[in-house]
Amino acid sequence: VGSEPVKRVASWEGWGWKPIAAFLIMGINPSWALPSALFVEVPIFQLSSPEGLSLAAWMNAAINLGLILTLSYVAYDMVIGNIHPESAIKGIICISSVFCFLTAFTWQFTALNMSISILTMSIIGGMVGSFQVLVFLPYLTRYKPALFATVRLGDVIFVGVLSLLGILQQATSLSPTIFFLIFAPTQILPLFALEYITRRKLGLNTDSSYRPLRATRGNEHTPLVRNETNELQKYPKKSLDAPVSENLRRLSDNSPSDTKSQRNGGFSKESWKDIKKCWGVILCVCFINMHMWGSFISLLPLACRNASPSVDPEGSNTLAFCNNFGLLSLVPGIILAPMFKCQEYVYYLLSIFQVALYVLIYAAIFDRPYGMWGSYTSASVLTLSFCLARFNEAFIATSVYTYFGDRFPHRSYQIASFMGICDRLATTVMTWGSFFWVILR
Repeated sequence: VGSEPVKRVASWEGWGWKPIAAFLIMGINPSWALPSALFVEVPIFQLSSPEGLSLAAWMNAAINLGLILTLSYVAYDMVIGNIHPESAIKGIICISSVFCFLTAFTWQFTALNMSISILTMSIIGGMVGSFQVLVFLPYLTRYKPALFATVRLGDVIFVGVLSLLGILQQATSLSPTIFFLIFAPTQILPLFALEYITRRKLGLNTDSSYRPLRATRGNEHTPLVRNETNELQKYPKKSLDAPVSENLRRLSDNSPSDTKSQRNGGFSKESWKDIKKCWGVILCVCFINMHMWGSFISLLPLACRNASPSVDPEGSNTLAFCNNFGLLSLVPGIILAPMFKCQEYVYYLLSIFQVALYVLIYAAIFDRPYGMWGSYTSASVLTLSFCLARFNEAFIATSVYTYFGDRFPHRSYQIASFMGICDRLATTVMTWGSFFWVILR
């Protein structure tokens, strides 16, 4: 238990390029790429928006309003009726794609002294991003670990491309219209990838606690075993994680209360016991995300202004560097995460390092122009601190799902869902706190 992180070996052997490409594309949407794309444009948006430097705070508040839509779906699914996650995922993909196209032509629209189009798109982005945390990532636990990692790899590749597009825009002065016309078509691609994967029933992990809707009516085991048999026939060279008979035995380990709870979308007593065992890791993730997404997204423009008063009085260029290179920093964090099997203490150590970075960033936020952070090197220090914080955030927030899957294979879906709910609630509290601080300061 006290050993160093152990490298993981994820095998894609025998899958072929089409399934791997499909899982890579599926990582594009739903994700936080849409909110990230919006914040890449903040340095341009705030120059002409009525909100000015407060625009990021308004956008972050709007993003959290999108959480209400996702929570409404989750509550309905858990309490009233089983909505198949695949149908919901397809709906989210279509909605985000349509609004991306609309934003390309309406981003300058304002009314009531507010950037209505940008704020509306922020609400949609918040819905899509929180949907990834609360529904999509737990849903992905149904797939084999190597394929889960592939989806996350697709996410990070797209984030890397998005950050490079932002850097290109900064260098060539592309308008937000061109930016979103390039960005929007990519959002519909996962719809075709998901259809390809689900029709062929590729990569199902029978160790997972996730149960598709069709497998919860009648015999819970039969569809999953049939999927494994199909995979053996289609990909005879592929080495499965365990024989079908072994997977059957593992499936039968679920207690009746677990099966009933999963069928109703809720949590069993056993699930709550396992959640208590990893509450420390859950708190670490919530702490990191509530500050990154709840506070810094709103307050970073102020930090950038305070850190570069002489060379960049409005902080727009510094903010663009932080946003673009911060996105780029997510790439190594998400790529490295599936390669290591981290013990619980590793998350505590990384969280302590994150606190140190947060202290530096908050010092810039609460400073004033030409204050302690007003030197020529302050902007570079701020950018570096923010990039390291984003790298650390990406590593922790990605590897924790593998941690749950390894330690609690039968209840990883419930634990991941619970963590997502806590994460979003904590982030919401911090978001509105930072919003009112910016508005009332």
